[in-house]
Amino acid sequence: MPVRKISFPDAAAALELAEAGYDRQRIENITGVDRVTVGDIIRRKGHWLQDVQKPVFDEWRRRTKREIMGRSGEIAVKLLAHAEKNLDKTSPYQAIGMYGILRTHDRLDAGESTSNVEIRSTVELVGLDKLAERLGQRLLPEGQPEK
Repeated sequence: MPVRKISFPDAAAALELAEAGYDRQRIENITGVDRVTVGDIIRRKGHWLQDVQKPVFDEWRRRTKREIMGRSGEIAVKLLAHAEKNLDKTSPYQAIGMYGILRTHDRLDAGESTSNVEIRSTVELVGLDKLAERLGQRLLPEGQPEK
């Protein structure tokens, strides 16, 4: 079977869609890049390790991202107009949900944090275990053995 050369615009679009949360089958349907190749691009397997780092590839990613953001902006405007027209038919729960989704995606597109996660290392946890043990020893009445 002949190997098809994937263009940088198609590969960049596939990578942008993957990072936006699309599954590989949907990316294949949109871009024409097969699922296996999409996986290779995401994992930077084979020649994609170097190709994804080339300035021309970065430029195609920027263009693709602008196009996707433009389309999503147009859709958001239409959805907001629809929601506003049908506000009397929309429950408060639905309105809050729609606002939350739009706001999260606005933050994501702007490069802002959409969730904050604290990471603790094993060393810190071991230290906390020792501290808890010492505090437990202090809290026990004198002469009472630990269970």
